Amino acid sequence: MEKKKGKVDTIRLQNLVYGHKTAGVLMAAVELDLFSKVSGGASTIEDIAKALKISRLNAHRLVVACTGMGLLTKDGTNYFNAPDAERFLVKGKRNYAGPWMLMQKRDFERWRDLADLLRSSKPTSVLGGY
Repeated sequence: MEKKKGKVDTIRLQNLVYGHKTAGVLMAAVELDLFSKVSGGASTIEDIAKALKISRLNAHRLVVACTGMGLLTKDGTNYFNAPDAERFLVKGKRNYAGPWMLMQKRDFERWRDLADLLRSSKPTSVLGGY
């Protein structure tokens, strides 16, 4: 089977290298309890800022990032949780997975230094035992 020739770009690679940013946004949103507040009725930037006790500018930044990642949807000036965020990231819901998301924060910084850890002659556990 012959491969189709097309334009090769860096989009996939950019998405991979920016992974730490999307993880950071998700962890911040969970830590601040954004999805529970949106589920409870905080749907505008102003409402969200007040509910999270952060500035309007920072609420806007967080909400725009979460919307871009597909965690929130927007209708006019109102924001709503995406179905998976509503199911798994709202405190009190049966399938709440917030603590699991935040558990990943433990070794988040160590991955930045993975190349150095791999060059080291000392065994490393950053790869989770692999």
